[in-house]
Order: sequence, then structure tokens, then C-alpha cells
Amino acid sequence: MLHIIDDIRQQAALKLDQAKRSEQGQYMTPAPTAELLASMFDNFSGDVSLLDAGAGVGSLTAAFLQRVVQEGGVNKITATAYETDKVLINNLHNSMALFAEVAGEQKIQWHSNIIPADFIESAVNQLQAISFDATPITRYNKAILNPPYFKIGSKSRHRKLLQQVGIETGNLYSAFVALAIKLLEPGGELVAITPRSFCNGPYFKGFRDILLEDTALKKIRVFNSRTKAFKGDKVLQKM
Repeated sequence: MLHIIDDIRQQAALKLDQAKRSEQGQYMTPAPTAELLASMFDNFSGDVSLLDAGAGVGSLTAAFLQRVVQEGGVNKITATAYETDKVLINNLHNSMALFAEVAGEQKIQWHSNIIPADFIESAVNQLQAISFDATPITRYNKAILNPPYFKIGSKSRHRKLLQQVGIETGNLYSAFVALAIKLLEPGGELVAITPRSFCNGPYFKGFRDILLEDTALKKIRVFNSRTKAFKGDKVLQKM
């Protein structure tokens, strides 16, 4: 199944606006990297509420489902995928249909929700709803992310939105991860691939504070070569 999705990913990449893709920091996840991320979760049992923000064609969700099928123990999966690119959304619908078929064959209840919206804006709105009127929001017990890698301007709309929920960061990848952390259930697990730049200096101090205060870091995998992790993409940051 994952190899089918990887073929879809490669075909979809040819149809994307390459200038826009670079501008938005879109680097879709190859199958081996997706499998690695899925392997880093510890707990697979019961009902899963999965977040895949910046889902692309669904490579990470595919790898997650593949591991569930291999190991068993999960009764139900509710997968929420955020994506804004129209080309990728069309492919993502096809991927989700395949996932439903595979899950059905394994007697796993499958529900999916593709949200064609800005993840930052949507997550901020949900988090603000908690603060203002205690409105229940969707919580996730699993999150798997390959977020976009692009700087956020100090006066940009995204920067102002993030500040409204106490997140001070200057890059989309750290914004996506910080918001996903805040949307997790207590005891939930998040696996994300990110540049290493958040580890040093004052630029990412706010993001590091969220990591250290709200999570427990259990596993870290460092890629020696970013070109191998993202074959075909010109990724400039070390992962």
C-alpha cells in the first residue's frame, strides 16, 4: 500500500507549481522516511485519533496504517488530514479511499476527514475556543507530521495568530509542531520530522520551552544526509 501511495506522491510532485512549492516549503515524504516515522510510535492499541497536518497525498497516514495492519491491536482509526494544495487534495481523496479499503479488509473501523484549510488558522481557532467558552474541540492521541519548512515574518498574519495562543516562533515547521502538541490528548504521541535548527539559539527558545514543558522527548533520529531523506527535493536545512 505504501508503495502505491509513493507512486502517487511522485506523480503529484510533477504537477505542482514548483515555484509555489519552494515558496511554501513543501517537501513530501518518501516511503522509507514515512516508514521510519511510523516506527517511532510506542503504543498501538484501542481507538486511534490521528492528526496529519500538511498531509500531501497521505504518505505518513499510509505508513501509520501499514504499521497498524502489521501489528494489530487497533480497533478504530479516525484520521484527520489538513492540506491546502488542490492537486494534492485530489490525490489525498484517492489515498483515503484506498486506506478505507485496506482497513476494512483488516476489520478496522476507518473514518477520515480531509480539511482543505490553513492548519495554523484552524488550530488557533480551536485553541481559542477552549479559552473563551470551553467549547469542546477535537483532540488527538496520535500526530504524525512532515510540516512545511519556511520562515514566518515578524509582522505576518501567521505570526500574529500564533501569538494569540502563546506560541512565539518564526518558522512554519515549529509552528505546526507546537500547535499539534497543544491539540494532543494527555499521554498522546507525536512524531515529526523537522530541521535541527530549533536546538540552538534564541530564535527557537519559545518553541523549545513548549517541547520541554509540555512533552517528554523519547526518541530522536538524526539524518546524516538530508538529500537521502528527501530524494528529489532540494532541502537546505539539516534534519
